[in-house]
Amino acid sequence: MKNISRLFLVPLVILAFAGSSFAQAKPASPASLPKKAEVKAEKPKTTRISGVVTSADVKTGVLTVKAKDKDMSFTAETKAAMAALGKVKARDRVNISYSEKNGKLIAHSMTAAKVTTAAKAPAPAKATETKPAAKGAEKK
Repeated sequence: MKNISRLFLVPLVILAFAGSSFAQAKPASPASLPKKAEVKAEKPKTTRISGVVTSADVKTGVLTVKAKDKDMSFTAETKAAMAALGKVKARDRVNISYSEKNGKLIAHSMTAAKVTTAAKAPAPAKATETKPAAKGAEKK
C-alpha cells in the first residue's frame, strides 16, 4: 500500500511545483510596456506648393516664393534642397515640398516647374523672304 501511495504522491507533488514555477515566469503586463505610437515622434505633414521665385539666398539657405498671392519664405535644410536652391533664380517657377517645424517652413525638395503651352508666349511669326524677280521677267 505504501508503494501505491508513493506512486500517486510523487507525480502529484512534481506537478504542483512545476505549475507554480510556470506561474512565476509571467511576462510584463501590456499596460507597463510603452506603446510604439508613443515612442515614435510624429512626422510633420508634408505639403506641396508651386509658385514664382522672388529671391534665393544660397548662403543662408532661404528661398522666397510668391504663391497664391502671398510671399512665403522657405528654409532649405537638406543637401538636396540646398543643391536645388543653387540652381534657381528670380522669376523661375518652382514646385516645393515642405513642412512646418517650430513655425518655420522647411523645404524638403524643389523642382523647376514645367511651363504649360497656354502660359508660353506665342512664337513670333517668321518673316518670309521675297526673292527679287528675274530681270528677264520685268522686260516685256
